[in-house]
Amino acid sequence: MRWTLHYLLVLLWLGALPAEAARIDLSTLAERGEVQLTIYNSEDLTLVRERRTVSLRAGANPLQFAWSGTLIDPTSVSLHLPDGAGLKLLETRFPHDRPESLDWLVEADKAGPVSVEISYFTSGLTWAADYQLIESADSGSLVLTNFIRISNNSGEAFDNAQVRLVVGEVNLVQRVVELAQRRWQRPPTEDEVPELRYEAAAEMLDMASYRPAMALPAAPMKARASRPVEVLKETLGDYFIYTVEGRQRVEEGYATRIRNFQADKVAVKRVHRLRQREYGPQLTLVYLIENGKAQGLGLSPLPAGEVRLYRRQADEGLRLVTTQGIDQVAIDDELELVVGLDPDLELRQRTLRAWSDNLWLEYVKGRVFKPVGDPNIVVDHDAHVAGWDQNQLRELRLANHGTHTAQVELRMEYAGDAYLNSDAPAKLHDYSSAELLLTLAPGEVRRLHLHERQALGYNQKQDRLLLGTGPLPTAH
Repeated sequence: MRWTLHYLLVLLWLGALPAEAARIDLSTLAERGEVQLTIYNSEDLTLVRERRTVSLRAGANPLQFAWSGTLIDPTSVSLHLPDGAGLKLLETRFPHDRPESLDWLVEADKAGPVSVEISYFTSGLTWAADYQLIESADSGSLVLTNFIRISNNSGEAFDNAQVRLVVGEVNLVQRVVELAQRRWQRPPTEDEVPELRYEAAAEMLDMASYRPAMALPAAPMKARASRPVEVLKETLGDYFIYTVEGRQRVEEGYATRIRNFQADKVAVKRVHRLRQREYGPQLTLVYLIENGKAQGLGLSPLPAGEVRLYRRQADEGLRLVTTQGIDQVAIDDELELVVGLDPDLELRQRTLRAWSDNLWLEYVKGRVFKPVGDPNIVVDHDAHVAGWDQNQLRELRLANHGTHTAQVELRMEYAGDAYLNSDAPAKLHDYSSAELLLTLAPGEVRRLHLHERQALGYNQKQDRLLLGTGPLPTAH
């Protein structure tokens, strides 16, 4: 049997209340007026904030909160009473005869309806993002639609919920230590960590203050209309609280898929890349999509998730091109989608010449090194080759068989002490690789020539790539 979360005003502590209070008629808390879920995947924590209107009588009013069958952490439950309403929390009890419940005793100066907020942490709620990209038949632009999938295994359903998602990660362990240092000027003990963990998470998830099972000033729930995304910047790194459009019903035991936003006519930069370490030895087509306002995006990071790219066919049908997981994409950064091989762009490579030079000999006696060609060199059967340069002259043939201009990035990657000279402009990418950037018109064929040299053995001085200039060696 699945229990649901319930809130009741019941008559409690009969022996502790005056006889007149014991005769007050019972009232039942109304259904949730508002509920807000802030889901933080990295810690399996969700902050739940609920507002309910309850009719109180003047004097002491007992309230009961129960969480049977749910994953609510009882130490995190708090009752928030509005300021200036003449209300006071007199007492909080965890009754021994009713497990998985607690009782509050609230004193009211006058009778009437009052809006109260109950907040707590629960587990079992997670979320994931997925994206649908539809490319037009002429490959001119994309339609990007974002969906959020919320899985609820917390033991409780939530109706009419405002859903907020924490995008990014915060080191709660470090925040717990900092809280303890501020409060006690020492690291926390093992027993203190759980409460401090909730306090740190509460600060992060937008509770201005937090004390378990105590009355706090009510913090208003923020509406989506004011701004679509709340951005919080912390010293431990940037993270965002992303508010999903509209109100949702989050069923218990199910995954709810929500269409979050759509951007039409999203521009895409198509680049053909040669990056062996990332994509292998083939020329690979990559789509780059900027998460910027000019695209109808850029209001927040794009959460990590799964992307499906479809291409619209001439008959208006859709063909799945690729499926790929992506990491979080920061504002103004680019979403990188690896499409794969493009039959319209051809790359052929061949070696025109290979040779060794700059040989050095090592003489065992005295460990003397001399280059081959030194006039003072002598024949010594104990000498052996200690170092040399390995050279090759390569040709890269690129052909664009398509109807669109192609942008090509060739990243040449080397290990050890290397040298590169090319008949096309090259620039260093990092200490071990260089890039050549090309533009190929439709139908164009381009041939590039590379002189590559690797210093080996005694000749290797450090791990680096040097770029050369001037004429290339001949092929013969």
